Amino acid sequence: MLGNLSRVIAIIGIILLMACRNEAPMGVKIEKVDIQGEWEVKNAYRNGLQTGTLDGAKFLFTPTIFSSNVPGFIFGENNIGEYRVSADSIYTGIMRPSFFIVNGVEDNRLNISTLIQGHSFEFELERINQNE
Repeated sequence: MLGNLSRVIAIIGIILLMACRNEAPMGVKIEKVDIQGEWEVKNAYRNGLQTGTLDGAKFLFTPTIFSSNVPGFIFGENNIGEYRVSADSIYTGIMRPSFFIVNGVEDNRLNISTLIQGHSFEFELERINQNE
């Protein structure tokens, strides 16, 4: 009897997981080379509303390191870590946020989203021209 109940619970869990996954936003597949360089936050949204808290924030992606000047109360104590790219996600190597979903990338524009302390954030970034 217990075995059948466990199977039913497992099947319901799988169905729920698949249903949630189908509704989750899909990102854009990227490679590390697509995002390497320095980026400035042009617009930031917290829970869908524009926020000025991140005005002047910069993200840097070297071939191996992610770093940012975002204030510690948002990103946590450590704003530098070894990152990796997997399909449509950037795993930052830092505790908060631990990942970004890439919603769009062009030569000079990058749109990413994440969760920080239970709040959804979206960042519209512009590549900083290194020749300026």
